[in-house]
Amino acid sequence: IPLPLLFAKPQRDQLRISPRGTYLAWRERTTSTKNPEGSSEGSGGGGGVLNLWIQRRLPKLGHPRQITFEKDRDICVHFRFTSDDKTILYLRETKNGSETYHLYAIDMSGDDDNDDYNDDNNKNENPPKPRDLITDPKMTCAMGFVGPLHLWSVRNKPRHILTSTSRGAGKLSLFWDVSLINIDTAERETIMRNDLSTWYGLIRFIVLSFLSIILKWITGGRWKINPPQATVMWFPDLEGNIRGRVRVAITDLSSSFSVLSSPTNGKWKTIHCIPWEEMNFTLVGSLGGTGLARVDFTPDGKYVDVHACHISVEKDTTSYERFDIITGERLKTLAHNTTSDITGFVCNPQTSAVEIVMYDYEKPTMECIITEDEDNHKHEKDDKKSGDVKSSSSSLLRLELKSLSDAFPNMSVYIINRTLNDDIWVIYGEGDVGQVVCGGSPCGYFIYERHNVKNTSANPMPITVVQKQQEQQQQGPSLFMFCSPRPELAKYQLGPMAPVHITARDGEDILCYLSTPPPSTPNTGALVLNIHGGP
Repeated sequence: IPLPLLFAKPQRDQLRISPRGTYLAWRERTTSTKNPEGSSEGSGGGGGVLNLWIQRRLPKLGHPRQITFEKDRDICVHFRFTSDDKTILYLRETKNGSETYHLYAIDMSGDDDNDDYNDDNNKNENPPKPRDLITDPKMTCAMGFVGPLHLWSVRNKPRHILTSTSRGAGKLSLFWDVSLINIDTAERETIMRNDLSTWYGLIRFIVLSFLSIILKWITGGRWKINPPQATVMWFPDLEGNIRGRVRVAITDLSSSFSVLSSPTNGKWKTIHCIPWEEMNFTLVGSLGGTGLARVDFTPDGKYVDVHACHISVEKDTTSYERFDIITGERLKTLAHNTTSDITGFVCNPQTSAVEIVMYDYEKPTMECIITEDEDNHKHEKDDKKSGDVKSSSSSLLRLELKSLSDAFPNMSVYIINRTLNDDIWVIYGEGDVGQVVCGGSPCGYFIYERHNVKNTSANPMPITVVQKQQEQQQQGPSLFMFCSPRPELAKYQLGPMAPVHITARDGEDILCYLSTPPPSTPNTGALVLNIHGGP
């Protein structure tokens, strides 16, 4: 396989479906770009640049359209639809390498009678222009040094977006304020202020931290003051109120999770502390926006679910824990695996509750969280159907994941996103070698239509693989491969990768992966070791 081909960007990636199912959007590598002014650019202009494309699904299938026309670098690191399907938001550096990120908006239509994407004959002569929602050129947003992507939709406010912002003393992509931005007008309101976002707060924090260190050193630890902590992550509740935070002390780098018991008159209460030596970098992230720390508030307001370090067992993997929001007491573990950190979450599109967690040990796997309805109804009988066990939403979802796994044999399966009605999912499947379901490519994006999948049968309807997108609903659940990110690999024979366990000198089990040449290739090459690790 030619090395430039092997390490090339994908042809398409990041397929998403809009919340109401109206559009599909993705990034696509363009080799010839037509800019909005109408002049054509050759392969040297737009070649190799990932731009945003869109395709209408409802009320009828439309043609794929390019909606951004970057020529120098990829359009964005992240994009999403607003909950009303009217706008795409994307995050992008203002200048390559500046680490100053702005949030941009592209409107899908001005009104129902003048929609750029309704008319199949529209060739995009006048595509909508992106609007910068961050009007201050010195401000950065959303993408920081640590933690997850700080970008949240607000329930009942589809034309607003919550994001972290920083400027001036706080422009370290670390000590964030939180702002509510009107998507239509770009008006910004700061709803939570970070103590360290001003020069006064930053200097005060540094002075108190050094005083704490000096006092502890002079007295040998007999006298000490609690060191100040800096807020580096914020978390909203379902209504957009900031009620969760992660704070770090510069003196010992310890971290703490704290929550507000009430959005109006509550006080911050610490519910989980992590010493530096116990910190798991899955929570922090190795790159900006990749951290998986999370604080989720239940709709009834009684509990808060936290992805944190599980320190009650010998294995130092992360876990998803439920706490009482008033007392701070840890009530139960919702998800935990002794061999793997939690590497991903899949949430209910309507309630935002976590339904599925992902682990990555030997191969990525999905696991349903056991909910209260499953605990309560596990052994109950349905009065209307005597003899049938009443199925909970969790048990049905577990059966559906099993059906999806059967549809992708010898592959890893990821749920990318879901519509609000939860009737359509975007699925990504990936294998080591070429897959029949992916047209010979090792990977593919799929549209999964869940028609009649919500039933109480212990044997759900099988998933049918179809060859083209359907405008009419099928009788049962169906899969359609929308695209392969790497279709050019379909003509090459790839080698499998297998997990290998090695016992280190101290007895620690080390998980390795061995990629071998295809069976038809003589195995005469050298063994290449890629030794890697983390902090």
